[in-house]
Amino acid sequence: MKMLTHTKVLLVEDSPMLQKINSELLRGIGCDVTLAKTGLESVNLSEICDYDLIFMDIGLPDFDGIEATKLIRRHGQNQSTPIVALTTHGKDYQQKCLDAGMSDFLSKPSPAEVLEKTIKRWTQSKKPASVA
Repeated sequence: MKMLTHTKVLLVEDSPMLQKINSELLRGIGCDVTLAKTGLESVNLSEICDYDLIFMDIGLPDFDGIEATKLIRRHGQNQSTPIVALTTHGKDYQQKCLDAGMSDFLSKPSPAEVLEKTIKRWTQSKKPASVA
């Protein structure tokens, strides 16, 4: 758990219930969590804050997580930050997510152990983001 202390995670999720569940899981394993409810909000936050990892929902109210990922990859501070799909969409979306620039694909709900392993896998060689 100490390994994830101060790991800055952007959680992009439009469902209030899943925001609460996943943010509590992530905070429980030591992450600093910022929430975004829309694709636009995720893009705006990624332009002004440095994150260690981004969990991206696919079905968002304005534009989908695939489009948000493409925009994040084009400009801002998080062009190389790992972006992991966290979605109810099936494995048929996995290649679309990877083609858009996402690093990994998880189905939700995902237990805390899976989230923790994923964060460690993608951030182990990267130092935590500096405090903004």
